Amino acid sequence: MSVFDLAEFAQPHPPIVRAPSLLPYRAMFACEHYALRILDMPVQVPNDPVFYVPEFAERFRPFLRHCRSAMGARGFGQYAYLTVDQGLVKAGHGQRELGCHVDGLQGARVQPKVQTDTSFVVSDALPTVFYPHRTWQVDGLDIARDNLFRAFDAQARPEDEWRPQPYEVVECSAYTVHRADTAPHDLVRTFLRLAYSVRQYDRLGNSVNPLLGRLWRYETRETQRGLQ
Repeated sequence: MSVFDLAEFAQPHPPIVRAPSLLPYRAMFACEHYALRILDMPVQVPNDPVFYVPEFAERFRPFLRHCRSAMGARGFGQYAYLTVDQGLVKAGHGQRELGCHVDGLQGARVQPKVQTDTSFVVSDALPTVFYPHRTWQVDGLDIARDNLFRAFDAQARPEDEWRPQPYEVVECSAYTVHRADTAPHDLVRTFLRLAYSVRQYDRLGNSVNPLLGRLWRYETRETQRGLQ
């Protein structure tokens, strides 16, 4: 891991499948009784090996352990943030925001740039779409003014797409471009992400962990989709 640099998009940053599959823990993904949504909730703080998991998210602990094993010593001194998105996905729609993007993009607000994030994602249906061998042209773009995600959309090609299997945990860097897939029919889906970062995820709307309280002041979101 190194300091965030837009020039890295000129190199391939493929996703990495982190075995074993979570299929033996498929009950963890169930949402027959209620759908849960957690957005970037801190579950681990720097230099503390404990996962702070509230009761409503306890069933996802096998996923957290799996990610920590894959992350190893790289996670030392970082926060870990849990995202859970469960619910019905209607035919022709995506569960999450459609369009190519990366997790961990450091926009204009992050100055100076810091060490890049690492994310682990998994779902029980309709896996995330990746572009393992693509490079992305961002020369001449200003991260404070230009919409990088729109540039990724313009360069993405169906023949470059790859999808993991359901229950496969995939590791992504901050340069791993991906997108949500559209459902071919109505389906129920559970998506999990654990992001490791040296940064404080302080955007308004992020979930507060009741075991940790409000760790910082939350600020208005900075988003690429709002740029031209």
